[in-house]
Amino acid sequence: MPGRELALCRWLAVFAMAGALAHVAVAAHTPALTAVFAGMAVLCLPCAAHLWRGGRSARRLVAGNAAAMVAIHLAVGTGHHSGSAALAVLTVTEGGIAAGAWYLARHSQRRTA
Repeated sequence: MPGRELALCRWLAVFAMAGALAHVAVAAHTPALTAVFAGMAVLCLPCAAHLWRGGRSARRLVAGNAAAMVAIHLAVGTGHHSGSAALAVLTVTEGGIAAGAWYLARHSQRRTA
């Protein structure tokens, strides 16, 4: 694996974990949400670790999950939490993760095909 590809995988892994931790921090004021978001963060660990090692199988999963989170953030943003700076930051972060993971998945697919 080229060094540039591994470096991008590692950046994505760092952002994925930062996003997971940010979800926990944002929901810290509500115990039920904190528990749900902490559970989601724990579920992010295996994919982030796999991305850190440059694993190809996690790329599509991470891209799909991040894209789904963008859709959820946009849906939530039209309701009770509209205008929230934290929601905007998380949405942009998830969008970057989705784009980067999608690019890596597509780039790797072309290289091996």
